Amino acid sequence: MGTDNHQPEQLAFCQRTALAMIRLKHRLQRKYEQAYPRLCDIIPAIVDQEEKNAWNLSLFPHLLLPDLVEGRIEKLDV
Repeated sequence: MGTDNHQPEQLAFCQRTALAMIRLKHRLQRKYEQAYPRLCDIIPAIVDQEEKNAWNLSLFPHLLLPDLVEGRIEKLDV
């Protein structure tokens, strides 16, 4: 039994997770840009930074990203 048998499933999981993150990032960015139009210039950077944090914390970063972004926006005192 080699590890090659699991590669297609692992690749599919990675692709699904990456696609979920892309979609989630777009939704979060739109949500916060609409809620805080004055922050439109920095919201993409915040979402990107928190995505990196989410990947460092979990194999399921899409579950953490919304809370991380929300917490970061709240710290801005807007």
